[in-house]
Amino acid sequence: MESLTELEFISIKQLIDSASGFYDEEQQAFLMAEIYGSRKLINRYETSYQLGLFLKFITGDNTLRFHHLRHSWATRAYSYIYPNEANSYLSSNSLNSSSWSEFIGEHECNYPLSSLITAIGHQSITSTLDSYIHCIAETHKDLVNLNDYQIKAIAYSYTLQVSQAVVRKRISRNSLVIISNHIPEPKIKLAKRPTNLDSNKHYKKAAEFNLQKIDQLLRRFSETQQGVSKLAYQLVVDEESLTSLLNQAAKVERLSGFEFYRAQLADPTSLIDENQISYPKVNFYNQENKRVTNLLNQLDVRINQFTQQQQQAVTEGIKVWQARFVPRLNETIIADRHELDNFLQMLEHLNLQLKPSIGSPSVPDNKLENLSSIPQAIEKTRTRKLNRVAVKVQLNDQVKNYQALNRVFFILSTHYRVIDLDQVIFK
Repeated sequence: MESLTELEFISIKQLIDSASGFYDEEQQAFLMAEIYGSRKLINRYETSYQLGLFLKFITGDNTLRFHHLRHSWATRAYSYIYPNEANSYLSSNSLNSSSWSEFIGEHECNYPLSSLITAIGHQSITSTLDSYIHCIAETHKDLVNLNDYQIKAIAYSYTLQVSQAVVRKRISRNSLVIISNHIPEPKIKLAKRPTNLDSNKHYKKAAEFNLQKIDQLLRRFSETQQGVSKLAYQLVVDEESLTSLLNQAAKVERLSGFEFYRAQLADPTSLIDENQISYPKVNFYNQENKRVTNLLNQLDVRINQFTQQQQQAVTEGIKVWQARFVPRLNETIIADRHELDNFLQMLEHLNLQLKPSIGSPSVPDNKLENLSSIPQAIEKTRTRKLNRVAVKVQLNDQVKNYQALNRVFFILSTHYRVIDLDQVIFK
């Protein structure tokens, strides 16, 4: 609706000329396609991200995104609908009057707000006015003149938290709402405009994700099954870090057999037959999510206080859970004394009041509880199979079901895989 500047006209003309050239070369290619190679449609999330980087660099404001241009357009269009001195800085002399008349309607019953909502793509006027237009206060602040209304002293007294006598004295002195000169002006140092912009400065790396964040990201992926690019854009995380996190979670899922987060779907190309994908039904219960979040927040504080020796012990115990866990039984089948010690030490260090129940034909009844049925250990030699032990963790008030318990173990496993210290351990 505004006349193009010379620079805008040249840019659009170059874009059209370039598109025409590619169209003449390959008429079946998409307009917004890759320039070379497959000529597939460009990734709009990546494009939006790159344009956002340009905006940040040009303005020096690291909070700006490409989506904010929609807000700017809606705000400026609204200032043309209700022009006044307060919002005049938003308007431009280059407004095309004929285009504007066509936009809002040429007859007496014009429809500017309806046109604005349609152009933005909203279904409700509430979304547009509440979230997209940021000049309503300036545009309409003079519609009501408070000088035309007599405000009683009791109202001033309540608002200013002073007595009515003080209000009357201030009114007589014409100093009712004057700011005291004794209040110093704030000394604020503005940040300098950056000369360059680190595109990943405001993103966390995978190793910086805490346990609760890992659970949130994996749960969001499991619930929505969205692509990594789209999910990273929505959750404002680094795409490379999210990819690394999902890859490590997929390895934990493959080793442990615990398929709650369905992480292997992040890279179906690793499967021999991508069409052969099957996952059990997963239920996301709000109360369970809250309990797991609380447990992970507790563990976040706890593991940050661990010594190097404690970190190593928990890491070794988690490795045992990954390799020996049997999902259908919610038991960890162990056939090695060192692995058993590591698993029990891990439970002790986590300090979640989890008591293991261990069953083995070779263990005396007065020390350890025997289980009636002990599944066969994941071992290939006869000796190890005869040394099988079934470890089952008893639930408590903190951990009320085995799905929540296994989620905690799974998140811990993924956490220790993505931090630099333990990547070497697991490889």
